[in-house]
Amino acid sequence: MMWRPHAAQAVTPSRWTQVMVGAAGGITGGIAGFPAGPLVAWCGWRGMGRVGLWNITQPYILVMQMAALPLLHMLAPARAQMAGFEPSLLLVTGPALFGTLCGLQLHGLLSDRHFARLVNVMLFAAGVGILL
Repeated sequence: MMWRPHAAQAVTPSRWTQVMVGAAGGITGGIAGFPAGPLVAWCGWRGMGRVGLWNITQPYILVMQMAALPLLHMLAPARAQMAGFEPSLLLVTGPALFGTLCGLQLHGLLSDRHFARLVNVMLFAAGVGILL
């Protein structure tokens, strides 16, 4: 069972904490293309439900992706060219969109408790995948 602070224990996080979570997301985004991992873990630790988590992570991921594209082009132009329309990119786009639609449907069906369990399992699997 995931630890959640009581309402009396809920504390507004300091700016320093928010900056550190964002920096950790930048590091994991740069290393593994997984910028939301630290943010999702931190929000879960703070006891946020699925709607609160979604409202924070979706804009965060969008901003991180918009920032990453020009940075990739400036810092690694040869690698940025690989992000063009290659056959492999076209092969993953359809399944990614299908997965997004499935995720949106599941988001509406899951309770906060089941959502937290699913997120924790997925974060664990992602962490193991990064280590391998």
